[in-house]
Amino acid sequence: MRQSFTCPFCKILVLPENSHVACRKTCGSPECQAKLYSEHIKQVDQRKQRQKIQSLKQQGIDLVTCQICQEEFEMIHHGHLKTHGLTVANYREKFPDAPILNSRIRNIKAKTARGRSQYLSYKGKKADARLYEFFTATLLGDGSLEKAKGKKNARYAEGGSNKQYMQWKYDFLKDYFSCTFQERLSSPHSKTGKSHNAWWLRTKVHPVLTELHSQWYLPDKHICREMIEQYLTEFALSVWFYDDGCASSGTFLYLNDFPESDAVFISEIIQSRFKLKNSVLKNKNDQCLIRISNYSRKTLFMILDQYPITGMEYKRQKLLQMAS
Repeated sequence: MRQSFTCPFCKILVLPENSHVACRKTCGSPECQAKLYSEHIKQVDQRKQRQKIQSLKQQGIDLVTCQICQEEFEMIHHGHLKTHGLTVANYREKFPDAPILNSRIRNIKAKTARGRSQYLSYKGKKADARLYEFFTATLLGDGSLEKAKGKKNARYAEGGSNKQYMQWKYDFLKDYFSCTFQERLSSPHSKTGKSHNAWWLRTKVHPVLTELHSQWYLPDKHICREMIEQYLTEFALSVWFYDDGCASSGTFLYLNDFPESDAVFISEIIQSRFKLKNSVLKNKNDQCLIRISNYSRKTLFMILDQYPITGMEYKRQKLLQMAS
């Protein structure tokens, strides 16, 4: 015969006729059932941990011992120390000579760290002028440098639907850095909610990219004028146009969110260095763009035609039609 009992969580007395048909150990409320399930999962995890430790002992693998409860682990992690009211930092301070990792986990972590620092062993070319020309173009265009919070080094990342053009960028960068190139679904568009398949290029982290990140990603968004002055060559101009140029109702080079003072600075260099007449305009979103004069389209085409990058034939063809 079933008897009354007290719910172990909310301490309510549960009469036999009021007990929940699906849960006869609590009062039946969703909160108490969730707590019971959590306790069950915790017990299962602890049992699995004990079995794992026993198996490791049988294999002769060394273990580390918690200095508080004398329980053995491969790694004394924050979840266990939380039961003692400590953080890992507190534990290290209290027991500075006590190890928290066994030799196997140390080796795994060391191998992982080496994998994250592949630039140390990657046999790529040293950074040269052509590489900085490439970054001058892509950081004005579609490329970006990513640096995770708390991390030392940055990586280059870019995605696009033009597979041939993204493949060209991958082939260019892999000569310098360890890279990945893969197809995946994009994040939903902020307005339409639609996603599309795109090709994504990412390098591994590298000190060269970290230096560029410090020059281009300032609190106030500005171009790196020193790089523009030194590395905005015909090659860089071509890649920038392929990245973020347009030849339709007019011929434009877009500047995203860079301020007007930067747009004027680049405009003057384009005029003096490449003999391309141009003007600085703003779109409806108050973003700056550089409009290449109709009289300079043929000159721009002749520059682009020196760098017939795969996947960008349509832009050159469109510009040639407009220049004719």
